[in-house]
Amino acid sequence: MKSTVILIQGIHFRCTQVWRFSVCSKRIGKIYISGFPLLCMIQRRRPKISDIRRSYIISVSMQPGCYRHIRISANMTLEDLHEIIISETEFWDVQHLHAFFMDNKVWGSHDSFYGYDANGGNQPGDRIDRDVQLSQLALFKGKQFVYVFDFGDEWTFKCRVLQVLDEDTEKPVVIQSKGKPPEQYPDDVEDEDEGDEEEEVEEDEEEDI
Repeated sequence: MKSTVILIQGIHFRCTQVWRFSVCSKRIGKIYISGFPLLCMIQRRRPKISDIRRSYIISVSMQPGCYRHIRISANMTLEDLHEIIISETEFWDVQHLHAFFMDNKVWGSHDSFYGYDANGGNQPGDRIDRDVQLSQLALFKGKQFVYVFDFGDEWTFKCRVLQVLDEDTEKPVVIQSKGKPPEQYPDDVEDEDEGDEEEEVEEDEEEDI
C-alpha cells in the first residue's frame, strides 16, 4: 500500500491508495485526481501550535516592602502564574476564588480572567485563566495588571512585567525575593495572643491567692 498526502483547498488529506481507491479513517468523500475518482476517508489535521521561546520576569508586590520577581515561560498559563504567586504568600487556606485583571483595575470587566471553580462559582461569560497562555496576552515590558485572591478578604497583588526574554523557561521560578509575606488571617493571630495573655493573667491571679 502506498500512502499519499493530498492538499486540496488548503486542507491536508492522507489517503492510502489501493488500486484506484483509498482506505479511510473518519469521513467518506469523493476526490477526483487526474480525472480518476478516488474514494477516501478525509481527516482534517489540526493546526499544530508551536511552543514560543519567550519568557517573562514579572514583579509581584504583596504589600509595601514585600515583592517577588518571578521568571515564567510564555507557554505557561495564567493559572500557572497564580499557583506560584499563592505558594509564595505562604497562605494555608488556598481554597478561594481568584482573578487576573489585565487592565490593572480591580474588578475591571474590560480584560479579566477568573480561576476555575469546580463548585460552580464561575459566572456565564467568565474567561478561565487555565485556558489562556501568557503568550496570548501581548505582554510587554512595563505592562501592569492586578491579581486578586479571595473575593471576601480581597487580597490584591500588583503585577508588572520587568523584562521580556527571548528564551524559554522550563518551570516558573522566583529569582528575587524581598520581605515577609503578610499573614492571611492577622485577626485570628491577634485573638490567639489575647487569649494567651488572659490565660497567663488568670494563672498569676490563682498563684497570688
